Amino acid sequence: MRLTFVQPAQSHVKKKCLFCIEPPYVAKLYAMTPKDVTCNFFDDRIEKVNFDYPTDLVSIGINTINAKRGYDIAQEYRKRGVKVVIGGIHASLIPEETEKYADVVMIGEGEDTWPQMIQDFKDGCLKKRYEAPCRHDMHGLKVDRSILEGKRYLPISHVEATRGCYYHCNFCALAAIFKSKVTFRPIDEVIEDIKSLKTRIFSFTDDNVGDDLKYRKELFNRMIPLKKKWFGQITLKTLLDEEFVKLLHDSGCISIFTGFETNNAEMLKQMNKRSNVAIPDYQRAIDNCIKYDIPISAGAVVGYPGETKETAKAVFDFVNSYQFFMCTISNAMPYPGTPMYKEMKENGTLIEDWWMRDTDPYNSALCRIPNFTDEELANLGGKYFTDFLTYKNIFHRFWISKHHLKTRWKILLFNLFFKHCSWVVR
Repeated sequence: MRLTFVQPAQSHVKKKCLFCIEPPYVAKLYAMTPKDVTCNFFDDRIEKVNFDYPTDLVSIGINTINAKRGYDIAQEYRKRGVKVVIGGIHASLIPEETEKYADVVMIGEGEDTWPQMIQDFKDGCLKKRYEAPCRHDMHGLKVDRSILEGKRYLPISHVEATRGCYYHCNFCALAAIFKSKVTFRPIDEVIEDIKSLKTRIFSFTDDNVGDDLKYRKELFNRMIPLKKKWFGQITLKTLLDEEFVKLLHDSGCISIFTGFETNNAEMLKQMNKRSNVAIPDYQRAIDNCIKYDIPISAGAVVGYPGETKETAKAVFDFVNSYQFFMCTISNAMPYPGTPMYKEMKENGTLIEDWWMRDTDPYNSALCRIPNFTDEELANLGGKYFTDFLTYKNIFHRFWISKHHLKTRWKILLFNLFFKHCSWVVR
């Protein structure tokens, strides 16, 4: 049996980039695949997919941003008589759509369904859907990164310690899938995985590296002797704990991503962003990270229902007043299956199937809200992100920064690189 994995590019991106970060799910599926199966892998982001390469089955993982491209790739293989299985976040959220483009749809976590699907293919009795019966407990999680070798990836690996998030943010696709429950990988297994990495830097794929302080403190203390460098994402609330922020630093944390979303208290309530504390506490969380020299990558959202031109400008002014490592300022995205999506669909403000267009979703109107025309809303996130990376603002943030001088220079250079060369890395 011959199996091909394909990682689709983002649907609106037409040119290949020079470097990417490896897709961690491929290494997990490969590890679960029987050794008598011959495997191949194409990463559509950095190379051309050879549709005529001999294969019996193709596996495609999709999220909402690359769903259309994933479907297009699937159709090319099916024209050639090759069976296609599609899984991933988007497929789990709306399998009814995905099954129009695939022979098999994988729903939920794959540890309990992938091996059975492979065996059914060998036996000639494939099912249309394979759905995980329950949450996987993450014991004995297998990873085989050898299939990723030889491609143009940055020297950064991925490690998974937990899966899921406790919070119920109404725009979050993962909260819709995992139902705000978290599973924990045994710490011994996480440590062994980190030790096995060939790279010095890795990223935690966890939705929140501050989800359970007892678990995290033990994990991070055991990571200190490994002398690895890492980054991940965390809730703003956790950064109020100065002792924990120090432990992040001691364990090798070089940057942290947190979703500020907005500095408007009323919209935070609408988002059900309970992990974000009262607005005055933003400053204390930022100061803790500066004290222990951990640069913050910030996430900000504009164009959420209730937004006005004044509140959107206030979000920009807030993120521009700190030297963040980077700040993504994007339009609110109603992901299918989320409460935000359902609310917009019910009140008629949703632009249906927005992910099936070739246009850039980060610079498109995905819904309709008062106070903005479609054109104004489409340009809102892109306008402020462009403003964030003007020379004036980049150097202004460098000048007012409280970070150590060496870190300030690193952030400055990264911002300048991202301004001119972001297409190089994706």
